[in-house]
Amino acid sequence: MGYGVWLHGEGCCNGYGHGSRFITALGWISVEDVERTKKIIQRANLPISCPKIPLDEFLAYMAHDKKVLNGQLRLVLLQKFRASCDH
Repeated sequence: MGYGVWLHGEGCCNGYGHGSRFITALGWISVEDVERTKKIIQRANLPISCPKIPLDEFLAYMAHDKKVLNGQLRLVLLQKFRASCDH
């Protein structure tokens, strides 16, 4: 199916926009970090959301995504890096 008229990076930015709801709900990244990242994406004129389409149509597209394994869609979600110094 491909990305239609979007480049790969544009699809990634869109995925970040949607995934940000999950990562803030999980407490993995602060709302402030998400908003800062969204502003950077928007300044680069990249999409942060896709056109609204019916859920069943969206799921049909995502069923062909490369992250689907054994019929299950796996999401790539960001988590804040926490360095540890165990010296």
